[in-house]
Amino acid sequence: MSVSKELSGMKFRKAYPVIVCAILFVLVLILRFRILYDFCFLVTDADQLLLWDAANDIHHGIFHEPCFYGQAYNPLVEPLFAQVFLIFGMSLRFALPLVSWIFGFLPFVILGLAFFRDKKYYSVVFTLAYLLWLPIEFHAIDSIPRGYVPACAFAAIGIYLAMFSENRMKFFWFGFLSLIGFTISQNCIFLIIPAAIYFWLHNIKSLKFYLQSFAGLLLAMPLPVFIYWFYATHPAYNVHGIEYTFDFDTFKLAFTHIDQIFNYLSPEKKYQFLTVSVLYFVFAVICFVNKKFISGISIISGFIVLLFTLWFDKAQDVEDNYFFSGVRMYLGVPVSFALFSYWAESSFKSVSNKWIWKSIILTFFLFAGIVCMSQRNRLFKTNLYGAMASTDVVPAEFVDAIIAKSNHLQQLCLAYHSDLVILDNKQVGLGYIIPALNYPFKILRPVYERRTWDMQSEDHIIRPNFILLPDDPEQAEEWQGQGIDIKPTTDPKAFLIATHGKKVFAILKDMKIDVRAH
Repeated sequence: MSVSKELSGMKFRKAYPVIVCAILFVLVLILRFRILYDFCFLVTDADQLLLWDAANDIHHGIFHEPCFYGQAYNPLVEPLFAQVFLIFGMSLRFALPLVSWIFGFLPFVILGLAFFRDKKYYSVVFTLAYLLWLPIEFHAIDSIPRGYVPACAFAAIGIYLAMFSENRMKFFWFGFLSLIGFTISQNCIFLIIPAAIYFWLHNIKSLKFYLQSFAGLLLAMPLPVFIYWFYATHPAYNVHGIEYTFDFDTFKLAFTHIDQIFNYLSPEKKYQFLTVSVLYFVFAVICFVNKKFISGISIISGFIVLLFTLWFDKAQDVEDNYFFSGVRMYLGVPVSFALFSYWAESSFKSVSNKWIWKSIILTFFLFAGIVCMSQRNRLFKTNLYGAMASTDVVPAEFVDAIIAKSNHLQQLCLAYHSDLVILDNKQVGLGYIIPALNYPFKILRPVYERRTWDMQSEDHIIRPNFILLPDDPEQAEEWQGQGIDIKPTTDPKAFLIATHGKKVFAILKDMKIDVRAH
């Protein structure tokens, strides 16, 4: 009897880490599915709707530009991969969020599975508990289609192939996928740089490492080169250009609102940067104490890169709202912590030979994960839906509401035999949803229209009329006094303007409505 009890005890001890990993993974999966179902499918914003437009164009075989419309960065990865679902009849409102949701979760799944196969259960448990500990807003940022989410997924696949696979060309794939990821968004640099230094220091005398890495970078080079060439030869398409400021004054300024920059990397509003710094420090110290200097140096390099980014003013282009949070530029940091936990655990010859200590550590993370999951569920709607009203830079709205507005404008166009709507107000999202869902009706926001090709084509078209949604409807009488043929419609906020042979933009300029250079 005692022998059988001892055998049962041994089996349980072996199974317990797996059980803890499984429970935490199920909890994370439930949380992520709720983010997808109760948020990503229900809420959208102006930037997401622009990707709806891009996905719709690609679906119909139309290529306008390689990156997020109107800017020379963030290639259209999510609209491209969304075609897999669009081909099978899935609507835009589901296809794009699903793609981004997969890309956002993929780095943790890939690395977590690698840790699990290597029996580094503490790393798996830390990664899963850490995801549950992060605030619900982080999971929203990491799931919405905005152009920056896929980068870490490509980088993580490259790291997986280089570190955990038997692939002969593993360093080729690391170089190739790292540059692809970096081109998509520089937020994966916090993952790429520590991994690159780790591989380099471990293979410093290996010719194979240098040749394969260089070949991978070379093969990935056409993507950034093409993007550079396209916007250099089509400068009017780069509406939302970036001019970086890099100086010590910017670095000092960052520390006056450092927690806002790193908001949502910790559940607490205060000490965001301190929490991130402590995690870097703890992982590095563990590696150095256990004489795994290469791992420790690689982790420190990640922290140096993080500090380096604070010298750029772009890192401070943030709003105290998850729709325009600084974390979008630091999504690689949480993924890097998963990798660092693996290096830290691997630095021990044995984390603990005593079952009691193993069980205490695993049980602590398990209960911490359960408590965090309870908190995330309790604050889900309050934190996510409540923040929608305070978005200034990127307006957000419920999908059903904005689709209803779009369909209303379509009916207005049909009623007045018009196929162009000019938007001169803050309803930015409408400008991008009309072409995606209500073709062939077109809507333009001339003051800051990102779709340059539509602006250019309008220079060669004479329309009989168009519908105007002005910022101030009371200006209609003033415009009538200036000789503009403007009439009210059944919608008190919309007006029908007859062109009498004049081009639309010429009329808008007569009305003192800004039309950007194009």
